[in-house]
Amino acid sequence: MRIKDAKFYRKYYKKYHGKDPYKKTPKPLTRLGVTRKYLSYLLFYISSTFLLSGYATSMRDLLIFNYAIACVLVVAAVFIWPREVKALELIGRYLGVVLFAAMYSAVIFLPIAYTVTTAEFAAFLQPFPWIIHAVYLPPAIYAGIMIWRAPSAKDEANSSAA
Repeated sequence: MRIKDAKFYRKYYKKYHGKDPYKKTPKPLTRLGVTRKYLSYLLFYISSTFLLSGYATSMRDLLIFNYAIACVLVVAAVFIWPREVKALELIGRYLGVVLFAAMYSAVIFLPIAYTVTTAEFAAFLQPFPWIIHAVYLPPAIYAGIMIWRAPSAKDEANSSAA
């Protein structure tokens, strides 16, 4: 085994100098992979809304229903995720997405809550019901830009063939 390793290092010294030749570096995600990544983030966020709405309900069967939907969405997000996911990574990503959504919502909605009364805000929203969901446009635009900037599978195949 040592002779084989020595020949390998002699042959590929310049290419692998200072690197672990046996460590695989992941390829960058293609557009499909980045789309799957942000879609799984969206499923994480939707599942967290089901979990949080479960705490607000008083009926026990509705609470179990919300938890079941949240679990199904998390499992779907794991299957959609473009790479292999370990349990700690999954928990970290889930908590990261949920905390980001909570902080983002707090930054957007708390100044409105302290400056406008509920009746004034309802009167403002009556002609513009879409404005509540418009706060999620910046993260959606960011995801769209990241998907657009990712290399397509055809470009990836052409660069690896060269």
